[in-house]
Order: sequence, then structure tokens, then C-alpha cells
Amino acid sequence: MELNKQEEKKLLRKEIKSIKSNYSENEFLLKSEIIFNSFENLIFSTKYSHIMAYWSLADEVYTHQWIEQHYKQKNIFLPVIQDDEIKVKAFSGVENMQTVPPFGIKEPIGKEIKDLDQIEIILVPGMAFDRMGYRMGRGKGYYDRFLPKTSAIRIGICFDFQLFNQIPINEYDAKMDYIITEKEIITINKKAL
Repeated sequence: MELNKQEEKKLLRKEIKSIKSNYSENEFLLKSEIIFNSFENLIFSTKYSHIMAYWSLADEVYTHQWIEQHYKQKNIFLPVIQDDEIKVKAFSGVENMQTVPPFGIKEPIGKEIKDLDQIEIILVPGMAFDRMGYRMGRGKGYYDRFLPKTSAIRIGICFDFQLFNQIPINEYDAKMDYIITEKEIITINKKAL
């Protein structure tokens, strides 16, 4: 019996979760550092200063250090979930964040950024990506609904074991312009940067 897309995605999420459990926090931190060095090299020659990132969970590419290191020189924005949608707020220091249930994710407090056109680059987390640029999230569809509202360059960041030749996709799954792992940078849309 052939699996439908949702069942395939569910199995893939389970597989990735299992792989993640084999790594220590320290290994994730080292891999994340390599990913952010590659990200810095990719945008080094550009003047981009309005970047949307995300405040990472324990099993995601670690973003905290990069955000804290750069938010005084660049405008760093983070997603906030309100009414099942992504809203955007500026990051202005860890002291200006609050922990939000049910997942205990930290989100910035302050005013929502309404003008999404000012965002130049979005660092996008995901459970899995493929070499064609498609992304699979955790199943809530937040980024799939949000990304079409912006014209920002989409850069998916993930660990090498989260990158596949092909993943199950639906018509609403968002596509990336670049994907960065600790082992490579994949260019899907060369014109983006």
C-alpha cells in the first residue's frame, strides 16, 4: 500500500528525530558554528542588514550565539507565533524576550514589524530539506504560510543528515533559494543574493 504525503512526512520526521538523538549538544554546537561560518561567507560581500532568524530549539541549528553577536550591527528579526501565524518582532537582547508555552520557545517582546518588505534574508529552520530547495517543517505550516508574504532571500539551515535528494512535498511547501549544512552550500536560485 502506497503511503500518502502526510504519512511519508510523519515517517521522515520520526527518522530524523531518531538520528538527532545520537548527537550530543556539543556536536550540534560545533556543526552550527560551521554552518554560520558558511552563512557569513555567503553574505560577506553583500550589504544585507535586515535579517530574520529564529531562536533555536535544542535540536535545531543553534542560532543564539550568532544573533547575540550581530544584533547591534544588523537589524535581526525573530518569528513570534500569534493566532497560529508567524508575526515578526525585532530582537533587542535576551532580556527583552519571554518564554511562551506550550513548547517553551523564547520570543521577543515589543511591537510587531508590519513592513515585511524590509526583511532581506530569512534563515529558515526545518526538519528536512532536499536538493531542489524544498523544506519540510514540523507539520504546523507556519513558514509555508509566512514565506509567500515576503520577497526576502530564503536560506534554509540544517544539519547534513537533514538534507535529502528528495523529500515528500505538497504544493504549498515553501522552496528555499539556498540551503546550508555543515558540509556544503546548495544554490537553488543563484540570482537571489
